[in-house]
Amino acid sequence: MNFLKFHRIFVACGLCVLGLAPEAPAQVVFNDIRGLDVDSATLITVDDAVITPPQLQEIIGLGYKGRFRVGNDVNASLSHGTLTELHLIIDYKGIVTATSPLRVMDQPVLVTGDTVLVGVNDVSSLQIGEEVTISGVIAADGSMQASRLEKPAQPLLEWKVRGYVQAVGTPVGTVQVGSLLIGSASVTVTGCAGSMPVVGDFVEIEGTADAAYSAGGIWQTASTMSCQAPDIDQDPAGEVPALIEGIIASVIDFSSFVINGVTVLIDNNTDIDNGELEHLDVGTKVEVQGILDSDNGLLSASKIRFLDIRLKAKGVVSPADIQPGESITLFGLTFQSTPQTRDDEGILANGLNQDRQVEVRGFVDESGQLFALRVRDRGSPDPQNAELRGPVTSINPPLLSIQGVMVDTSASTFMLDDQPISAADFFAMLQTGSQIEVEYAVYDAATGQFSGGVVDIHEAETEDYPDSGPGDPVADKAGSTTKEIIGLGFTGGRGVATVTRTDNIIYRSSFE
Repeated sequence: MNFLKFHRIFVACGLCVLGLAPEAPAQVVFNDIRGLDVDSATLITVDDAVITPPQLQEIIGLGYKGRFRVGNDVNASLSHGTLTELHLIIDYKGIVTATSPLRVMDQPVLVTGDTVLVGVNDVSSLQIGEEVTISGVIAADGSMQASRLEKPAQPLLEWKVRGYVQAVGTPVGTVQVGSLLIGSASVTVTGCAGSMPVVGDFVEIEGTADAAYSAGGIWQTASTMSCQAPDIDQDPAGEVPALIEGIIASVIDFSSFVINGVTVLIDNNTDIDNGELEHLDVGTKVEVQGILDSDNGLLSASKIRFLDIRLKAKGVVSPADIQPGESITLFGLTFQSTPQTRDDEGILANGLNQDRQVEVRGFVDESGQLFALRVRDRGSPDPQNAELRGPVTSINPPLLSIQGVMVDTSASTFMLDDQPISAADFFAMLQTGSQIEVEYAVYDAATGQFSGGVVDIHEAETEDYPDSGPGDPVADKAGSTTKEIIGLGFTGGRGVATVTRTDNIIYRSSFE
């Protein structure tokens, strides 16, 4: 956890230590930056079971995926408003079917340093056959990036899997959801257009625990299967502020993509935080803020925020730099394979026979571990055309480091928004955590250092927030000048995102 996050949590809880009722509103914070108010009328459920607001904090609600509705005090950016409903979702309830890499109910699961672990200290200690519950974001192929993984203290009486239908009737009498086969003969189907779901439908399957089930088998005790919207609730009709966190399923063009079954529209007014337009790729996790038209299912994006710190590296990769199926190393940075990694040319999967120029795009988690999301062949090896994008980790002009890799900028050209700037101006605005990119540079493998090239600032600020105002968890952030007016005639807002903090909930007298 970085210092800014720790400081905000410490300040928010300072009054708690003193035993005083804080003046700040009770809030649920999504994705670290977006605080929405909670009052005694807020309906809160965990896996469809109703809980009270204080119980939300007592059960360690962090890391759950939350589908929510906001009342008519919502603003366009969903940075103000009172939650009328908050439904904490468990996506998988069942057994571990593989450990390296991790699979639960045969579904590939990525656990990172950002995943909240409950009841288990290290995911590597899990054993095949142990039961877990998981929340996270589900990709179109059924793989997941987990935000919360819990090993329950008591045996599970019910199993559950949510995901996209991949096949129906192959083999006969089954439905395949992600990588899991479900026996459909005795399953009650609801919410689907026909008597059975079709390929591409998003479904939720529930049933009793099956002691006979093992990896690659058929879950025979499933009892219900319902077709539903992947996560965000699209009723009632009309235009409403919306927030969707998920994994990009397809990119139509540079003006639209699909996430959680919703088509997102991008225009010249769409802000992109923590990344660039070119980083919008299949398998990438983002948060989209905008106005959803429930009549046609289109979301006009006002802001797209990459939720993980982006990394890009391009340079010479040798056969010895690849552990097939596991990792690829470039500039001394080792990127782990993930269930969402796109490796169309099989470089990471199969390795190389000779040196090649390779591009790796991925992200770094809170613990500093690197993950590859896309690996591509970029031709013959060229050490004079090296690239690296990521967070600044040290500054000592003219030297700096990106994710620990040293860069000598003595002979570099500096850019900001495609315009040249001086070295003095560049280093004056630079801070640890800023995201920069070095292109057309020389990488010396012997010294492990970049030199020359073009150095471009992409994100000078270390954190991004929605438009702030009274009631936000970060309302007085530096540089915020936009103050939206609450209550712009919207009937409400809705969304789905990860719960990362709860503030002041159990100390409000209205809940006593």
